[in-house]
Amino acid sequence: MPKNLFSLIITLLFFFFFFLPPAAAVAAEPVYGTGHTYTPADQPVRYWKVGVTSKPPPKGVHPEYAQGRPDNQLAGWARKAGDLVIGFGCDKGLKNVEGADLFIWHFGTGGTRVHVSTQADNPTEWHLLGDLPVTKEHAVEKYVMDFGALDKVHFVKIEKWDAGFWGKGRFIDAIGGMCR
Repeated sequence: MPKNLFSLIITLLFFFFFFLPPAAAVAAEPVYGTGHTYTPADQPVRYWKVGVTSKPPPKGVHPEYAQGRPDNQLAGWARKAGDLVIGFGCDKGLKNVEGADLFIWHFGTGGTRVHVSTQADNPTEWHLLGDLPVTKEHAVEKYVMDFGALDKVHFVKIEKWDAGFWGKGRFIDAIGGMCR
């Protein structure tokens, strides 16, 4: 083997091993919610624009604010209870990966549960993943959850159950996961 070719091979190997991250270290980009349904008109989803909206959150049906990437336009509830269901554009659903499976950007203090469904169309069976924690200082925070043994998740339901005069608000900016 000629000396120049050997030097070139050694240089390329050095570059690949020391300057490129391993394949496992390259994080895949999550997919974000693309469709929605919400509680009927007796408690429509309210909205919030971070840095623009002041209390109380305006009435208005903007559940599309919970779709797509985090952008500080949020959909949610004030004191009342309600549900927001977000679907994903993955034919085979969100996959269960090692570590965090679901990412939720949110803010608020109202009691809120997160459910998922593995049904591809019109979900009727829901699996509880847990509650969203209280956020600090009305700042949007990213919260991660694990699917447990579930795989091929097609829908995420955010259920605000804390209602009444003393109920607190909860708002969702975005929901994401890894596509199959």
